[in-house]
Amino acid sequence: MTIAVLYGFRRRGSTYFHLSGFDPEYARFSAGKLPLAHAIRHAIAEGRTVFDFLSGQEAYKYQWGARDYPTFQITFEAARKTADL
Repeated sequence: MTIAVLYGFRRRGSTYFHLSGFDPEYARFSAGKLPLAHAIRHAIAEGRTVFDFLSGQEAYKYQWGARDYPTFQITFEAARKTADL
């Protein structure tokens, strides 16, 4: 029986936390916190230098020591063809 899951990925020196969930019936056992704690410990043991919670400013992320940092987005638009004159 699965009571909690965590989905993330790693690239170079970073671990990225994307999504997690747990069965609320097991909340009293910290079913949501334990997989996250394990993931952070595993990232440290692997020598990862960044554990990124990705977007969102949910309070629980700051309880784990998360800090905000600027991100940027660049959008490119394809050039439109114009009629030859």
